[in-house]
Amino acid sequence: MDSPVGYELMCSISLDPLTAATLRFELNDMGDSVIMSPVGTSGEESGETNAPVRWRLHVHVDDYAAAEALVRKAGEPENLVITSLQDPETGG
Repeated sequence: MDSPVGYELMCSISLDPLTAATLRFELNDMGDSVIMSPVGTSGEESGETNAPVRWRLHVHVDDYAAAEALVRKAGEPENLVITSLQDPETGG
C-alpha cells in the first residue's frame, strides 16, 4: 500500500475453507498485516471437509468500511472491533 494504514479491524467469524481463503485474498489486496487464525471447528468429528471453521481475523486498512463490507459479505462477524491507528495528536 502506498499510503499509511489508518485502521485495524478485528473479529471472529465462522467460514468454510473456500470462503476463508477468498476473504483472505481480498483483504490482502486491500490492506496489510492480514492474519486469519483458526480457533475452532465444527463438523470436524463427522469428517466434513467443507465444515465451517471459526477464525480470528485481523487486518490493517485505510478504508475500514470497505473491509467491513467484505467481511460481512463472507459471513457474520462476532466481536467486531475497528480501531484507528492514527495518533490523534499528530494525525499519523
